[in-house]
Amino acid sequence: TLRDYGREKIKATSEYPELRRRHLGWYQRLARDAADEWFSARQIEWIKRLDQEMPNLREAVEFSLTNSPAAAAGMAAELSPFWIAHGLVGEGRRWLDQALARRPPEPTYERVEAIYYASVLASLQGDVQEAAARAREAQEVAEQLAGQLAERDFVVLRYDKRGVGKSGGRTERVTLDDYADDAIATVKWLGK
Repeated sequence: TLRDYGREKIKATSEYPELRRRHLGWYQRLARDAADEWFSARQIEWIKRLDQEMPNLREAVEFSLTNSPAAAAGMAAELSPFWIAHGLVGEGRRWLDQALARRPPEPTYERVEAIYYASVLASLQGDVQEAAARAREAQEVAEQLAGQLAERDFVVLRYDKRGVGKSGGRTERVTLDDYADDAIATVKWLGK
C-alpha cells in the first residue's frame, strides 16, 4: 500500500525515530482527549474518530511497548472504554497485559488505572480469577500510592464493598448502577 511504501522510505532516514516519537505523542493526546470526553455528548464522535484512527493508535501502542511501556499502559487504559463499546475487549486486554508486563511496577495513578481496566476486561471475558487477581494488584498499588499521598497531606479514601478487599462482596454480581450508587454514597459521606 501507499502507507507501507512511505514507511519504508522514511525508515531509511535519520528522522525516523523522531517521527515515531512525535507520532506516539500525537496519539497519546488523542487517546487522552477521547478518555476525557468519553462520557459526554461527543461520545459518538469519539467512537467514529477512534475507529478511523485505530491503525495509527495500534501502531503508537506497539511502538510504545518497547520505547515507553508506561505510555503504552496509559494509552491502553484510556482506550479501554472504546474497546468495550466497540467489542474489542480481547484486543484491549492483550495491549494492557503486554504493557503492564513491561512497565516498571512503581505506584502511580496511571498504573492503578491500567490494572483496573485489565481487571474489567478480564471480567468481561469471563476470566473471574484473573479479574480478581488484577483487582487485588490494583488495591496493593493503590495502597502504596495512598501512603505516599497521605504523607503529602492529601486525604485518601478507600471504599470497598464489592469483593475486592476484605468486604467479602461478590464482584461477578456487580452492575454499573452498583458502582454509581457507591460513588454517590462516597461523595455524600465526604460531604458530612
